[in-house]
Amino acid sequence: MNVKSFSLFLTLIFFLFHTLPVFAEPQTFIQEYTYEAGEMDSKVSSRAIALEQVKRLLLEELGTYLESETVVKDYQLDQDKITSLTAGIVQTTILEEKWNGRTYWLKAKIVADPDEVAVSMDRLRNNRQMAGELAQARQEAVEALEEVELLKEELVQGSADQEKQKQYDEAVNQLIATDWFEKGHAYNMAGQYQEAARAYEKVIVLKPNDAKAYSNRGVVYIRLGNYQQAIRDLDRAVVLNPQNEKNDDYRKIAYKMQKNPNQLTPREKALLETSERNRPQELKREQEIERQSLKKREEKRIKGKLKKKRQQEQLKNKKKIEKKNKKQELRHKKEEDQRSKT
Repeated sequence: MNVKSFSLFLTLIFFLFHTLPVFAEPQTFIQEYTYEAGEMDSKVSSRAIALEQVKRLLLEELGTYLESETVVKDYQLDQDKITSLTAGIVQTTILEEKWNGRTYWLKAKIVADPDEVAVSMDRLRNNRQMAGELAQARQEAVEALEEVELLKEELVQGSADQEKQKQYDEAVNQLIATDWFEKGHAYNMAGQYQEAARAYEKVIVLKPNDAKAYSNRGVVYIRLGNYQQAIRDLDRAVVLNPQNEKNDDYRKIAYKMQKNPNQLTPREKALLETSERNRPQELKREQEIERQSLKKREEKRIKGKLKKKRQQEQLKNKKKIEKKNKKQELRHKKEEDQRSKT
């Protein structure tokens, strides 16, 4: 290989490694929020409101990043949809918190692998039940926060009574329940079923008639092999929300799993697979396969380009040699003609 060819080879190798798809590293987002407590607030309510506010800031920041840096921009989702989906995928971690009796300061973070979140979002947005439940949970939190603000405004104009305090406490409980529901969903997607069951239990304690908490905990218990408890939860979910046919489907699955798993129909097996398809181990495996596939295709393309370039160089050199030979022949012929004349 001559110097020129070697230089061409290095250039193409450089091009190969700089044109392969770049997969994002895990990103960390940090926000803080200070809540000014009112007359109806306690330490618990102040913390719940501060956590909801800082969580919203983090989810909005993550959503903006995903829209600008990943394939999420092609999903045609509005900001609210992105926020509700990511709330059920990522976990908010509290870094520091302080309460002085008047203000509650809270600092929290979200650590997320943008590629994994994008893949999870793609699957969630195509799962109507999961996407709908997460959107409903987010909307409940928004309405609860609005209720809190409204009651605080009413307090400024008059005194707090027992009824208003009750409404205030219910709104705060809704904020806490939403946070636990979203945690449960994130645990569920991560395959951490024990933690998911405990999170849904927190929701049920705060909201005993929350159908989606019973439904999701029922599916989690199926995963854990606790079919009797799964049936009880799904019975309750069917009573609370008879319009949701999936609850009855999962209840039938729990009965069959308890007696004979071989009785599951192809549709029921597919339903179970769909509910478990977002585990991070599977996502990482699929992403790695896709990365390797992209790499191989890109390497093949670059090798083809390198081969074509070599052929062009060879053809170019061949033409140069032919041209040089032709010139030499013409010069020899001219010299022979001159000698013959003399």
